[in-house]
Amino acid sequence: MAAPKPVDGPPVPRKKYTPAFKAECVRQVAAGARQSEVARAQGLSPALLGRWQRSALEQAVPSSAERDEIKRLRAELKGVETERDSLKKAVPIFSQLQPGASTCLSSAESGTWTVSDLCRVLAVRRSGYYQWRRAEPPPAPEWPPAAQQAFTRHAGRYGTRRLRAELQAEGHQVGRYALRSWLRATE
Repeated sequence: MAAPKPVDGPPVPRKKYTPAFKAECVRQVAAGARQSEVARAQGLSPALLGRWQRSALEQAVPSSAERDEIKRLRAELKGVETERDSLKKAVPIFSQLQPGASTCLSSAESGTWTVSDLCRVLAVRRSGYYQWRRAEPPPAPEWPPAAQQAFTRHAGRYGTRRLRAELQAEGHQVGRYALRSWLRATE
């Protein structure tokens, strides 16, 4: 459609509006102002403002393919969050308990997560988990009383290196870091 010609002159050029101006007009109508009032205040046709509103609405509403993608991504996110929450609960449980402990994976036993889910997240076979659970706890180490005697015999001046050397000379198998943890726990 050509621009209307004035009766006594050349054709009037069509006005061009910036996307920011269009967005601001649509925002004003969305904020509650009447479409006719916004159009009149900005020197626009109400029909033109209505087209801008429909265009903005079409851009804001996702297509069916986008909706399907959003649905798929939400389901994937939920699965990842479940795995993350499972790991948050399972790692401390697995790291603190000894084999054969009477309670393990209490959250799985209470119904929050199944043992299958936790084992899948941790990349552990279920049979391995149950085998670990039935295992006997390791025997208590025999070196702590000997370490206490050596430590008091030397008036608490021996560090982990000297204590380790002395305990190994007595026939106890102990590492420096185990001694360090023991020393920190006895302080």
